Amino acid sequence: MSENTELSEIDKELESFISGLQSLLMATVSDQGFPEISYASYIEVDRKFYIFISELASHTKNLLKNSNASVMFIEDESQASHSFARKRLTLTCEASRISRDNQLFEILIEKMQLRFGNLIETLRHLNDFHLFELRPLTGQYVAGFGKTYEINISTGQLKLLKPDI
Repeated sequence: MSENTELSEIDKELESFISGLQSLLMATVSDQGFPEISYASYIEVDRKFYIFISELASHTKNLLKNSNASVMFIEDESQASHSFARKRLTLTCEASRISRDNQLFEILIEKMQLRFGNLIETLRHLNDFHLFELRPLTGQYVAGFGKTYEINISTGQLKLLKPDI
């Protein structure tokens, strides 16, 4: 199998992997400079991720002060061939808040409601909830042992990385 064919197959696998998940793990930076990990439900539109999160959560407070975040999508342990070889996509992202008066807000909230149901209708009226766009800057996909791929975000292309052994 040629490298281009392999990368095309891995790209399809990655798309399927992400679309099969409803939440992402997210690391944000606290006021004290410490990383804090949490999770959020998301939607993906045009290779960007959107989360609707409350100020009661530390990750929201952190993102309002510092736009740097890292997100991870990871295979469920029960689905993995081995816990050491779980598929995972890690992205460094820049977060930006989408204000309620932006027409994109309504479009994205409607997409969230289609995916997550009527709870979104309730949450959209709570003023402590904020809609954030997570725009990936760099990324890496691990498809298993020795199968690590760098993602060129600007082109959306995968590049196979040789394991450092």
